[in-house]
Amino acid sequence: MSFIFPEEGDSYVTLKSVQGITLQNFTICLRCFTNLFKQYALFSSATKDQDRDIVIYKRYTGRGEYPQYVVCIGGKEVVFRVPDSFLRWQSSCVTWDSETGVITLWVDGYTLARRVVQKGYFIETNGLVILGKYNFCSPYGSTATFFSGEIKDVYMWNVTISVMDLTMTSWDSQSVSPIINWRDLQFEITGNVTLI
Repeated sequence: MSFIFPEEGDSYVTLKSVQGITLQNFTICLRCFTNLFKQYALFSSATKDQDRDIVIYKRYTGRGEYPQYVVCIGGKEVVFRVPDSFLRWQSSCVTWDSETGVITLWVDGYTLARRVVQKGYFIETNGLVILGKYNFCSPYGSTATFFSGEIKDVYMWNVTISVMDLTMTSWDSQSVSPIINWRDLQFEITGNVTLI
């Protein structure tokens, strides 16, 4: 099964699973398939105080350039260059630890160089989690970016899971129960999205 976003537009999926938890660590995993060569949103979480508490999106900076995964924690961006995944499924996981601020991006079995962001920050999960849409605010105004393609196997844990465990064990068989579980997903669709 996957969420199919047949075209770019005001279409997205709101997840209803994460409420009332303070995150000091997290792991988010998902798979996506798209033919977009522009900026698009995958996962975003906002609260009334911070519209970029957790954001994962991908962007292209120009011809011949590697695409970039951008991860925001508490409004601060970290950029990772990744090999292109045109015309195939791409699996990705992000882990973050508040105590150290270490953020790790794992894409298709490869771990990229770790970064440090928002050391000591805490994430309140009483906001929204959205797949396929993200609202960007800039000095020039607010714009939205949308996804076109497929998203599936969305999981989130309130712990950091090692890359070895993510690689060696299927995401739905981890020893820690996820707070967003693809096999028991509570969601609401807005716009033209189909779950098949």
